[in-house]
Amino acid sequence: MVELVKANLNMAKIVLTPSLPISPKVLKLKTELKSPIAKAILANSITLTPGTISVELVDDSLFIHVVEGDKVANIEDLKGPFERLLKEAFEE
Repeated sequence: MVELVKANLNMAKIVLTPSLPISPKVLKLKTELKSPIAKAILANSITLTPGTISVELVDDSLFIHVVEGDKVANIEDLKGPFERLLKEAFEE
């Protein structure tokens, strides 16, 4: 919840800055999830984070558009705890 609030504040700052300091990128994120439903929930969970949107799901890869692509140090961080929780929920 804290990370969601931080991301919202950061997006508000970006939108309100006249120079729009953004570096949009589409990043490829691998998932270990097997269930199509679990993958869809992961994609939607990532999309809920301001500044990101899941663009496409192909096999075990999610393609995610990120507004501040240069600030993503580790693509795996985008999954956050979502993938772990989904593995438990779907017993994968």
